[in-house]
Amino acid sequence: MKNKKEEYKNVNEFAREIGVDDEALWAIEQKIKMIKKMIELRKKRDLTQADLAQILGTTQSVIARIETGVSRRVSFDYLVKILRVLGVSAEFKFKELKVA
Repeated sequence: MKNKKEEYKNVNEFAREIGVDDEALWAIEQKIKMIKKMIELRKKRDLTQADLAQILGTTQSVIARIETGVSRRVSFDYLVKILRVLGVSAEFKFKELKVA
């Protein structure tokens, strides 16, 4: 691990340092993209975190934890639900991998 003065360049560097496998890293990257889109759309629609929470039937603190990355267990399903409420759908692309 790096010492306190050194910083990681990105989430990939940190994930590799702590031994996160490729599949888990992919999932993290996708969730980050979805959360960034969620924040962008919420602001574009002039909604506060509290407004969005009310629409979703949750609390502002839940939305804040998702947006700041504190909530580690947010599911893809819930992120898709949030994006749909904000007026977009999530689309995933599939790509075949080379299998040894």
